[in-house]
Amino acid sequence: MAFSKNKLLSLLSNTLFPTNCLVCGRAGTYICTSCEHKLPRNSQTVSDWATARYNYRNVHVKKILFRLKYHHSPQIGTVLGRYAAQDIKGVIPASNRDVQIILIPIPLSYTRQKQRGYNQAQKIAEGIQLGLEGYKIKAHILPLLTRGKETEKLHSSESREERFEELHGAFSVDTELLHSLAGSPVGEPALLVLVDDITTSGATFFDARRALAEVGFDSKQISGYALAH
Repeated sequence: MAFSKNKLLSLLSNTLFPTNCLVCGRAGTYICTSCEHKLPRNSQTVSDWATARYNYRNVHVKKILFRLKYHHSPQIGTVLGRYAAQDIKGVIPASNRDVQIILIPIPLSYTRQKQRGYNQAQKIAEGIQLGLEGYKIKAHILPLLTRGKETEKLHSSESREERFEELHGAFSVDTELLHSLAGSPVGEPALLVLVDDITTSGATFFDARRALAEVGFDSKQISGYALAH
């Protein structure tokens, strides 16, 4: 039986790195509920419209996200996304649980997507969607953005201004998909949530919001959500 490259990588990952909690080692899930509660929450402001759940400076948070991105473990994104659904639920007025929630994963460049075989932001969004279903809140995942600019990985020496300059113009909207939503309830969302794994300067969210605003979305309807900052 032949396996694709990504399937083979997944099998190897599951063999070499069995599904145990990455903090305490308990079998059954990548992050158990007890350890997730203990992961330090982010207390720093990303922006007035973007937030993050965890403190990236914590050694366990770094380990978990490194495993998600570089050890072919996309399931970690789904697990963390389900926990993150609590935060998304928290910004929805209790009196308006029927509000349209559109989750927009931040896309990878073509090269990184091909190398990795999956987009971790997409997996996080899938987890958030599943978590919101548990709260009886419907959410849609729409890959509205494309990434046409190959950007370098963030370096510690870069200033915030340098990062914003590098990311400027990196994203555009998939107009074909957007036009296909015309007349659909999904085409007029009340809340759009940009989803990513890590935010540092906020430049990625900023440029993604710029791209959406340029095609007519109200920037006040757009928020950014990352797992860590």
